[in-house]
Amino acid sequence: MAASRKTVAASGMRPRVDWQIAVALSAGFFLYYLAFTHGKFSGTDEVSLYLTTQALYENGDLAIAPIRNTHPGRDGRRYFECGVGQAVLALPLYAAAKLARRTLPDAWVRALAGPRDVLKVEGEYAAVFGGELEIFLVGLYAPMASALLVGIFYLLERRLGVSATAALISSALLGACTYAATMSTYFLRHTSETLTVLAALYAFTVYRETGDPRVLALGSVVASLTVLIRVPGVIAGPGLALYLACCVRERLRTHGGGLARLFAAVVLPSTALAAMHFWLHYARWGTWIASPQVSTAMDRATPLYVGLWGFLFSPVISVFAYSPLLLLLPWTFPLLWARCRTLGAVIFLMVTCYLLVFAGNRWWTGLWSAPGPRYVFPVGVFLMLPLGLWIDRGLTWRRLAALSVLGFAGLCAQVALMTASWGATVGLSNYGQYGPDFSFVFVPQASPILTSARTALAGYIDLWLLDLYLGWPGQPGYPAVARGCALGLLIALVVVVIWLRRLMRSIA
Repeated sequence: MAASRKTVAASGMRPRVDWQIAVALSAGFFLYYLAFTHGKFSGTDEVSLYLTTQALYENGDLAIAPIRNTHPGRDGRRYFECGVGQAVLALPLYAAAKLARRTLPDAWVRALAGPRDVLKVEGEYAAVFGGELEIFLVGLYAPMASALLVGIFYLLERRLGVSATAALISSALLGACTYAATMSTYFLRHTSETLTVLAALYAFTVYRETGDPRVLALGSVVASLTVLIRVPGVIAGPGLALYLACCVRERLRTHGGGLARLFAAVVLPSTALAAMHFWLHYARWGTWIASPQVSTAMDRATPLYVGLWGFLFSPVISVFAYSPLLLLLPWTFPLLWARCRTLGAVIFLMVTCYLLVFAGNRWWTGLWSAPGPRYVFPVGVFLMLPLGLWIDRGLTWRRLAALSVLGFAGLCAQVALMTASWGATVGLSNYGQYGPDFSFVFVPQASPILTSARTALAGYIDLWLLDLYLGWPGQPGYPAVARGCALGLLIALVVVVIWLRRLMRSIA
């Protein structure tokens, strides 16, 4: 921890410019991810979460239609089994869609909504995956969250003493060449979960260096939001608590301060949000802790070694397959350990907890809702943090070659996964041929990365811009509009890059 006190001075940090760079990075990646947006959902998890947002806006409650992953609550109505935090955060987008529906011409509304997509019928309820303006705009939450993740990652890198150039490179690699890019196309909660944990680590680090109790309170808020967004996010709790305790201890030891004020900054926000979580839990399920999701999380039906081997080494679900840059860990992680041993220990603790908890779960792969190891998505982001320190050591030709090869492999994988239709990929993969269990995750031919590439090359592409260009049954295509949108995204991205370049020059 002592070494970490040198990080701000060593970095020559200019907080205002760093925040501007983070904003520019987030804006640039949002535009990049927009080019790959599907404009619709791919699985019932996304639909259930969207229906919760819809119910909150339209009815002021959480009850939704009977669809997969919903269960009868204490009042007999059905509720989505997962946390409601992201459903609440998506409300402004749903409200914007309602406003747009009232103000835009019908032709515009139909074009934005895209083709109607009803992929499943469960009982008497048809699950609508696309073809509604509200779905299109709420779905933009995913690229927004992923873009913010890149910006927060940059800021935390800088607080670790990484140079602006190295922090920019590592953040760009995170956003384009790792599993973070794929998750930008799915309205799932894993990106939000990772974002709040990363933001809490950043806030606690800033408090350690500045002593500002407002930042400490903000860190407590975002850390507590993790559980409201996704209940299994409590796995990150021990690591966050350890890091918070170490940051407070170091600050008090070096600068002193009032314990009562610090206690209030940490405990009051977390207590309020915890009370909200338990109240919402009881309102839906009639219990304070037990729920369908808790039962699912506690279903330990997979041998631990199977899940661990799968997350680490299988061709279908390995974190290294989806983020090849993590193969540099033997060289990058020791640098984080040397720079800030406390944060290194915290990252190791959280990574271990995520892997051990999900490796033994019955549904450990998380497949069918999205490709890749989505349950342990935070692991890949946390383990990318030391990359900036490694880049700062100097890019020799060997290092540059390793970075280029692994980064290019990751980029190709992400482009294939973002472009291909996930529904068509699952169909073409025919996972059922490998048996009723998850044994297919160890079959190289079943890799969603390879299958997505084949799916895309076969013409099963899921891009909103392409739908707008070609049209769909009952709706003619708008080639000129699609080209205009693509050109607009490109011009906006160029403007952001120029802005980013000027900011980098000012901080040099």
